[in-house]
Amino acid sequence: MASNPRRKSDAARRANQVIRSRTVLVMLLLGIVTFAVLFWKLYDIQIRQHSVLQEKAIEQQTRSAVGNASRGTVYDRNLNTLAISATAEDVNISPMRIAEFVESQKEKQEKAAKKAADKGETYTAPILRDQAYIAKGLSRILGVEQETLENRMTKTNYDYWNIKKRADQTVSDEVRRFINGEIDPDGNEVPESDRVKLQGVWLQPSSKRYYLYGSLASGVLGFVNSDGVGSVGLEAKYDDTLTGTAGYTISARNAAGTELMYNYEQIFDAENGHSLVLTLDANVQMSLENGLESMLKKYGAKNGGTGIVMDVNSGAIVAMASYPNYDLNDYGTIFDDALKAKLDTELAKIDAKRSTYESEEAYAEARSAAINSAVQSQWRNKCIDSTYEPGSTYKPITLAAALAQQIPWNEKEKIHQYRLAQEKVRAILTFLAPMTVEQGHLVFQPQRPRSADPHRGGGPFLQPCLYQHGSVRGNGDLLQVSEILRPDG
Repeated sequence: MASNPRRKSDAARRANQVIRSRTVLVMLLLGIVTFAVLFWKLYDIQIRQHSVLQEKAIEQQTRSAVGNASRGTVYDRNLNTLAISATAEDVNISPMRIAEFVESQKEKQEKAAKKAADKGETYTAPILRDQAYIAKGLSRILGVEQETLENRMTKTNYDYWNIKKRADQTVSDEVRRFINGEIDPDGNEVPESDRVKLQGVWLQPSSKRYYLYGSLASGVLGFVNSDGVGSVGLEAKYDDTLTGTAGYTISARNAAGTELMYNYEQIFDAENGHSLVLTLDANVQMSLENGLESMLKKYGAKNGGTGIVMDVNSGAIVAMASYPNYDLNDYGTIFDDALKAKLDTELAKIDAKRSTYESEEAYAEARSAAINSAVQSQWRNKCIDSTYEPGSTYKPITLAAALAQQIPWNEKEKIHQYRLAQEKVRAILTFLAPMTVEQGHLVFQPQRPRSADPHRGGGPFLQPCLYQHGSVRGNGDLLQVSEILRPDG
C-alpha cells in the first residue's frame, strides 16, 4: 500500500515548526543574555568606573607642566636683602621620547646606507645620538653619574623624569647648547653642518634661593631645600607665606604623545609669594657674629656661643647669633671643625663595625644617620632650642619682684618662719632696702652690705649679685629670696 505523501508533509512541517520555535527561543535567550552582559559592561564602564577612566583619559590626552611661583624675598629692618630667589631651570628627560629619537636615527641611517649601496657609493654613518651619548654629556655638565642616567633612560615606559632641580644659569646654558647639538658630550664645538638637536631632553623654568650674606644669621633665616621647601628657621616657619601658588600649563596631545595646536592649551598663572621684613639689622647682626667669633677664639669655648640683641622698648630681636654657623648657600657642608672631628670619629667606629651589620643597606643607613645627626646639629639655633641654667641672669627678676612687694627693712619673722641663715638674709635685705615712696613713685636706695667685698669700691650700687663674707652668692640665695617673696609667706 502506498504511503500518504500529505501526512508526511504535515509531520515535516510540525518538525520544522518545532525547530523554528526552539531556534527563536535560543536566539531570544542568547540575545537577552548578550544584551544583559553588554548592559552590565556599559554600566560598569560608564558609571562605576567613570571617575577612574576619566582620569586615565585626561592623563593620556593631556600634558601638564608646573610653573613655579617665585619665592618671596627676606629683608632686614633697613630693607637690605637677606634671601632672594633668582631664575633657574630644571633639567628633565623623557626615556620614551629618547628611545623614539634613537630609533628614528637608526632608520634614517639604514635608509641612507641602502640608498648609497644602490648607487655603489660608500656611506659613513654619523655619530648616533643614543642613550650613552646623551647620558655622557649630561653627566659631565650636571655632575650626575652616567650609569645612573643610562639606567633611567632604559625605563622607556616613563615620559618624564627630573634629573636636576634648580640648575643655575651657567649650567642651564651649557645644557641648552648640548641639547641644540652645538657641543658634543666632551664639551667640544660641533661643526654647524653636523649638528643634531636632541629630543627627549628639555629645560623647564624654575627658581633658586640665594642668600646674599652667606652665613649671616644662618640660625635665624634657615634655608630652602632642593625641593624648594623651607627646612629650618624662618624659611620653614613662614614657608606658606613665602612660597606662593604654583601655576600650570595644560596642553592636549595626540596618540603619538606630541602636543597639538596651541589653541588646545590652557594656562593658569603662578602667584608669587609674599616677602618678609624682619626686625634684624644686618649691621648689628654682623657685629654680634664677629664679636662671638673673636671671643670664642680668644677663650676657646668648647660648646660655641650664642648672643641676642633686643630693642629694650619693644622687645624686637635686632640680632641673634649661634656660633659656629654655616653657609646657607651650602647648607649640606659641615663648617665647624669640632663637629667635623666628632663626625669623623663616629664614622670610623661605624666602618670598624661594618662586618657586624646585617646587610650593606643597614651599614649605609648607619652612616647616613650619623651624617644627618651632625648636619642637624649644625643647623640648630641654640638661642631658642637649647636649655641652660639661668644663673645670675635671674637675679634682676628677683630684684624686681622684691621692689614690687615693697619688702620692709625688718623681715625677722619671715627669717624665723623659713629658717634662713640670719647673716645671709640680712645681706640680702640690706641689698634690697631701704625703699621709700616719694611723690607717688617707689624709690630704691641701694646700700652696700656690711659683708660686701671691700675691694669693689664704695658708694651705692645696683649690681644684682649677693655678697656674704666677701664672696659672690649664687642661685641658692635667689631661691631663698623667692621664698621670702611668696604671697603666702
